[in-house]
Amino acid sequence: MPKVKYDPALDKYEGLDLFPEKTAKANEILKKTGHPPQII
Repeated sequence: MPKVKYDPALDKYEGLDLFPEKTAKANEILKKTGHPPQII
């Protein structure tokens, strides 16, 4: 099993949308597919 290293310096990206165009497209697809509201 591979070992995983945790880099605390990457915590600055928590909650930051690094790919806003892809996020917007994914959200639009989720709205059109009719998933339950708790998933969106």
